[in-house]
Amino acid sequence: MKRRAGGTDQLSVPADMPFHLSTEQVLAMAPDAASAKHGQKLAVAHSWKDVGQNEQAAWGECKGSGNQPYQVQVDLASSSLGYRCSCPSRKQPCKHVLGLLLLLAGQSPHLTHKAPPQWVAEWLAQRQARAHKQAQKAEQPRTVVDPESQQKRLAKRYASVNDGLLELDIWLADLVRQGLGNLSAQSTLWEERAARMVDAKAPGIARLLRQIAQQNIQSEHYQRDMLERLGRLQLLIEGFQRMDELPIEQQAD
Repeated sequence: MKRRAGGTDQLSVPADMPFHLSTEQVLAMAPDAASAKHGQKLAVAHSWKDVGQNEQAAWGECKGSGNQPYQVQVDLASSSLGYRCSCPSRKQPCKHVLGLLLLLAGQSPHLTHKAPPQWVAEWLAQRQARAHKQAQKAEQPRTVVDPESQQKRLAKRYASVNDGLLELDIWLADLVRQGLGNLSAQSTLWEERAARMVDAKAPGIARLLRQIAQQNIQSEHYQRDMLERLGRLQLLIEGFQRMDELPIEQQAD
């Protein structure tokens, strides 16, 4: 199984699987048949330079279409087979990673044991730092939610939303009283009211107000559509005010 990890990809490897993978195991990691085929073509010495390995990693620079070779590296020491390549491919693992793993699986004599270059050492250090941070986070005790505090927070938010909707109710009544004939949907009053609803902890209402502002005022049915949206807002306000009378499913809506 493959997953992303902070810009570096990695393959989850079963605990009983050795890192001396076979050719078949490497090819099984390929995202598709084309990647597997291209990876096999790259598993030859003349496609690489500065290849090497040690107990922690394997690496190499693979020739590409550009002037600069692609830097390819595989982490062999972690609990997951992490890898990274500097190529722009969106396929993971890419053909260059597969080529390096195939060299490793075939125990190529060109993968000599030596100290890694700086770009590999820095990548390994970053992975180790992330792993250490994740381990520390996992060891931290989970925060126990205090039901009383949670209830207080909910009550505070409910009061804030209620106050915001009471203001909106008065505002909507004034709009309808003044008439919608000359009302411009692009007016800043919609954004101002939407911002007020965000402050009142009612972002869903703010989104509805901004949708009204995005209506095409040149549309033949503009006033009808606006009146319908305003009616939905009014229905929402009344529903919130009668929350305790509604069934649980409608309260959630």
